[in-house]
Amino acid sequence: MTFNQPSPWTDPVLGHFSELLLVRPVLSYSDIAHRLNRTHGVALTKNACIGRARRMGFLRGQPKAKPRARIAPNRLSLRLRKIPTGRSLPAPKPRVPFTVQLEQLRAYDCRWPQGDRAPFLFCGEPVTENCSYCLKHALISYPAMRKEHPNV
Repeated sequence: MTFNQPSPWTDPVLGHFSELLLVRPVLSYSDIAHRLNRTHGVALTKNACIGRARRMGFLRGQPKAKPRARIAPNRLSLRLRKIPTGRSLPAPKPRVPFTVQLEQLRAYDCRWPQGDRAPFLFCGEPVTENCSYCLKHALISYPAMRKEHPNV
């Protein structure tokens, strides 16, 4: 499959597109595509106009949002998570690892599965901060963390 067709986004089309975005912000992207097609004889869709607006750095005159930073696995802190409520909760009953079913998992339970077919059982130990696993399973899942905790 070859794509040797020239781009419909020529300089006059881009100029008119920018003008329609900035001067007439009440137009929908479908209306903008229709006007560009009629005026310049191109075949643009609503989604093509949305994509071009994003690539140009704005949607409806708004600057593009900055992406959120992700936490790298090797930067995980291994402190236990604190429950973010003001009231004290009763201490959870101790659990035997790998006896917890999916429906029994709580918000701060380790989600390391055991078994190769359903029904899966999960570890259920308290998780480390910014991770879905307890310390033992986080070290297995993220080898870079072993450098920080060589004695575990």
